[in-house]
Amino acid sequence: METTHSYERLKKFVKHELSQVEKPGNPGQVHRFTDPERLVKVLSDLLAFPVDEPTIQRLEPSFWNAIEPLLAEDLPVRSLPDCVEKLAATLESFLKKIAFIRYRTDTLRWSGDGANYVGIVNTTMADLIRGFVGKSKAGESAPDLLAPIVDCRGTKGAIYGKAREVRNNVHRAQDYSLAEIIALARTVLASYLLAIEDNKLVIEQTIYPQYRYLQKVVEAFRSWERQYIELEGQEEKWGCIERADREIESFG
Repeated sequence: METTHSYERLKKFVKHELSQVEKPGNPGQVHRFTDPERLVKVLSDLLAFPVDEPTIQRLEPSFWNAIEPLLAEDLPVRSLPDCVEKLAATLESFLKKIAFIRYRTDTLRWSGDGANYVGIVNTTMADLIRGFVGKSKAGESAPDLLAPIVDCRGTKGAIYGKAREVRNNVHRAQDYSLAEIIALARTVLASYLLAIEDNKLVIEQTIYPQYRYLQKVVEAFRSWERQYIELEGQEEKWGCIERADREIESFG
């Protein structure tokens, strides 16, 4: 389970080591995170956010247990390969938690139909990244059912793909040099931050009650803004919407 100390160490690690991440196989191309510390905050809060889906109940402790060696003050070199592999393995559940937030009310996409589609809950990591709901053997000829979760194009796609490769190649990390292991750790952790970045709005709307309140305020102002009132004999439009929007942008 996350502790304040673990969270602070993760925030510090990301700030100093992961403000940007290189495309695997082409370090000349990079993805720069706009607000990495905010992404860590949303990541931590999403992990702690309770959901009524048994398959992802253990996600939070699994993540913090996996990443602990990477955040240790005295880097335990021998533990790093196992750390990277566990972190990569946990990514699938993390993507499914985001998918649950996005599609929890869509029974077909989340649970499947018992015939052609197995639902996101049983979809492989490869299809999760590609944005497809997994099919059953009987449904192989059924039309593809889209369920986008992340942006898998370009540099982002290469990063997600590398994380999946690490997850699939169990125990291969033991064969890498320390420099290679650190690079893999950065890539895998970057996958989590990218997934948060790709879904930040819907996640914040779901897990932060204050954000939902501000959204309602904005919606109310937008409704009122359509109305015009007489003010000192001159018709003026309500201009409160801009201030409410700024409140949401500065939230958190």
